[in-house]
Amino acid sequence: MIETRSLRVLAIAGLFAGLLGACGGGGGDSTPAVPIADTAEAWWNQEAAGRWAFTVTDTRPGLAGSRVNLVTIEPAPAGSAPGIVNFVHSTGLVDGERMEEPRFFDGSAIQAVVDLATGEAYPEVPAPLLADVKTTIYDDSEAIDFDGDGVTDGTLRLLVTVALATEASRTVPAGSFSNVLRARTEITVSVTVPALAYSDSVTSSLTTWYAPGVGPIRREYVDPLFSAPNNVAYEELSGVSLAAVKAGTVPGFVVLDAIGAGTDSGIAGIPAMASDGSNVLIVSNKEAGASDTLVGAIMAPDGTRLWQGTLVDDGSSNFNSLYAAASFDGLNYQVFWVRPSDGVLVGQRLSPSGTVLGPLAGTPVGAPIGTSARLAAASDGSNVLLVWQRFANGTTWVTEGQLIDRNGQAIPATSFSLATGEADVSVARSGAGYLIARASPQGGTVGFVRVSDTGVLLDADWQELAGSGPFATDPRVTAHPDGFLVGWTSWASSPNAGITNTILSRRIAFDGNVLDAADVAIDANPISGRFGFALTGSGQGLFAGWVKDLTLDPMQTADRARVARAPWASGAPVFGTPGSYWYTTPALQPPPDAYPVAVAAGDRYVMAWLENLQSAATPSDRVVATIVHPPTAR
Repeated sequence: MIETRSLRVLAIAGLFAGLLGACGGGGGDSTPAVPIADTAEAWWNQEAAGRWAFTVTDTRPGLAGSRVNLVTIEPAPAGSAPGIVNFVHSTGLVDGERMEEPRFFDGSAIQAVVDLATGEAYPEVPAPLLADVKTTIYDDSEAIDFDGDGVTDGTLRLLVTVALATEASRTVPAGSFSNVLRARTEITVSVTVPALAYSDSVTSSLTTWYAPGVGPIRREYVDPLFSAPNNVAYEELSGVSLAAVKAGTVPGFVVLDAIGAGTDSGIAGIPAMASDGSNVLIVSNKEAGASDTLVGAIMAPDGTRLWQGTLVDDGSSNFNSLYAAASFDGLNYQVFWVRPSDGVLVGQRLSPSGTVLGPLAGTPVGAPIGTSARLAAASDGSNVLLVWQRFANGTTWVTEGQLIDRNGQAIPATSFSLATGEADVSVARSGAGYLIARASPQGGTVGFVRVSDTGVLLDADWQELAGSGPFATDPRVTAHPDGFLVGWTSWASSPNAGITNTILSRRIAFDGNVLDAADVAIDANPISGRFGFALTGSGQGLFAGWVKDLTLDPMQTADRARVARAPWASGAPVFGTPGSYWYTTPALQPPPDAYPVAVAAGDRYVMAWLENLQSAATPSDRVVATIVHPPTAR
């Protein structure tokens, strides 16, 4: 497709390239016309909430070698002609800058808009669609005055042609698509200066592949200002979210707009997630002056919010209670939080439709444990095992747990307690029991214990796994066909020193046996500035995700969030090469407080994290999410 703004860029670039002696050209084609279709309707897609994500590879010197282009639909500017759809690119293919691409379908052809007010346009995909016919879609000349003396010195001509063809299928990261339409557009800029007997031209090309019901799935731009092979930029569809198709990784959903840390130096809530098998609940603390609340949003498969509201309202607050936990008990969501005013551990139930089922003050499920406590929860489809770590006596951490029934009440005689080192905590259920994992950062080890469905400890104490580094953080556990998979971040030195880290794992059988003699890498690539790690699994596979510090390399916007997947199979998992995904306008602030979490929801995964903004220009925190669907076949 022709990028409207890019035509002006190419015209100026082509002028200078021509004067420097670049050459190129167009030409006719005598191949007999083969009808493809009467109209381009099959390859046009317009949806108010449509989102398309493209991974960009750019070989040209001086431009970011890899980035992600997120295409969304925004209202056309005021005064635009009716019927125009405004596709907004986060990073244009030609120059890497944000761009707007107004287009419309006129009933026959796909038109690219030149003038928003008048609706003047030219056919990006002309109709009827004929194969192997070079059609002129734009031809304009204008006088040029080189020396500014008011006298015309020559002529600048811009000629745009397009030739169409079809491909039986085309595979891109988002999946495989059939009946693909290919449009090769050539843009030729010609300069003629009669007084100098000078005439030259330069040609660039932009080839676009369209899939039925989806729109563009691949673009390739050949830049005449550079020499091959370093003259190509191309982008391929890596994620799409439309009514009829959802595939790949779709970044950019702002789940909780301004969860409310304001402009202070503190941190808003750390997100927690749960799924009912289709939709996803995300919860987080909201700090609002002297009052804290636990807020949440239920997100549909396409990323839209079905519900957003308050789950627990403390009324008054003494401390900022950062940690929360969430699970789905088979009927309703259950969320847990430490009430800031009195340090009491409380729960709340929420129906899948977004009805709060308990008092807004929360239902106490245990004694006061302090607002610094870490929380985690998992369910067997009926009861919920709630696990927390509290700072006992101001000197040591203690891990405790309790079964909660579907009414949100603590089940008597199901509580337990274990001593532990300073650590985060995670819990998952698989088979007929639960596994709790915790890390000991200073000791570089990760420990686990098993708990039965009836709340009985199956291990007398922590079973230690040796970490491959002096520091271990972010313990995470999820179900695995062989039992459980425990993962953690292994640091080469102190996390506060910003040294590189890797992500490692081990499988634990239902009987407690460690199935891997050595650590299994989830991501063995040492990365500096990686903060936080999320892990989840389902019958669709295993998912790992993490967040990077964008301030280390602001040009690499695609590196803010990364995800990797492994098949759901017995044996040590083999995670694929991590993919990098940009999610929103980069906020160039350190994100060590990202705290990513992930959950499996049907055939997709959702990862969310906290964007902790602390500046007057961006006064509010927010939780953002990335949705990962399986690749499609259409």
